[in-house]
Amino acid sequence: MMILYSNNIISVAKNESKMVPNLIANFIQHSTEDNFDEILVQYILEEVIQKVDYPLIVTDADNRPLYWKNLDIPENVELSALTKEEKAKLYYELKKMRKKHWVIPLRYTKRNSKILGYTYFSESASIRLLKFLPYLVGISFLLFILLGIYGLILKKRQEKNQLWIGLAKETAHQFGTPITSLIGWIDILKLKINSAEIDEKESFDMMLNQMAIDVEQLKKVASRFGKVGSTIKLVDTDIVKVLDETVEYYKLRTPTLTNKINLYFITKMKEKIIKIDEELFKWAIENLIKNAIDAMQLKGGNIIVTLLQDEENIDILVKDEGKGMPKKMFNSVFNPGITTKKRGWGLGLSLSKRIIEEYHNGKIKVLESTIGEGTTFEIEIPENL
Repeated sequence: MMILYSNNIISVAKNESKMVPNLIANFIQHSTEDNFDEILVQYILEEVIQKVDYPLIVTDADNRPLYWKNLDIPENVELSALTKEEKAKLYYELKKMRKKHWVIPLRYTKRNSKILGYTYFSESASIRLLKFLPYLVGISFLLFILLGIYGLILKKRQEKNQLWIGLAKETAHQFGTPITSLIGWIDILKLKINSAEIDEKESFDMMLNQMAIDVEQLKKVASRFGKVGSTIKLVDTDIVKVLDETVEYYKLRTPTLTNKINLYFITKMKEKIIKIDEELFKWAIENLIKNAIDAMQLKGGNIIVTLLQDEENIDILVKDEGKGMPKKMFNSVFNPGITTKKRGWGLGLSLSKRIIEEYHNGKIKVLESTIGEGTTFEIEIPENL
């Protein structure tokens, strides 16, 4: 842009600079002719004045306009032929040029320097272009700096994303060995219990089943970490079943003695098929439920997960009766590192936001929150992705 602008200025300046050499050349060429005055005046009118690209007014000695150019006023006509508005505009431009002293007196030296008239003018195109050049340079320099800063930020963000993706995939890989081992130990315990005389066999079976469920959950967590940074495919899934399974899993893993926490799932729908990635979507819901449980550790209460449907979206509300948060945190709570807990890295809600918005084209927000009373998170998922 700077190069084009500079070349344009140079081109205009070159054209303007040719006027004086051409005038001198014609002066030398015709200086010996008898009608030199007429030839010179004709050249100035036809070659010089006709080619100027800036406002110009030629007047008589009494400042009565005789000729004008580049003023959006009809040219080559008598002053009396102009309309009232055109005359007013012409005299306004003349007054403005006179005020800025943009004037050249036309004298005839052979008659005691008598003034024959005046030539009033405004700034040439090259001058007007040059006036904007410093601003253009400043803007270009500022844009260069801003682009450089943006490039550095983008590079840092990309490096950070690659770091998290690498960490997630390594975590998924490291989960593999202990999960396989735990599955083996559970199978051995089942064989021992089945072959032994145990009075509380049903109780042990129940505990082993829950252990098996936890191991299966670990496998799912490893699978989720492995999907971070990968291309996922959304498939038709029953969202009612997904939410019900998630709530049921945490019902058996919430405090039941002191500060009891009750977990409920409410919906009028028996089945609702939408396109999601089941594991990632469960991860997002689990983060909201765990966040609610952490907020209620000191007081207990109820966590209610509600599934609703409007004309275009599937709405999921996760409401707790925890400590709540101030309104100024409604947006920042989804930023990495932001947490109200004494422990943790503040990544759960950030992950949920990324899963819902980037992978499922949905929205997640804090719908409402009151200090000491609780918080409600809302997820909106388009029914037709």
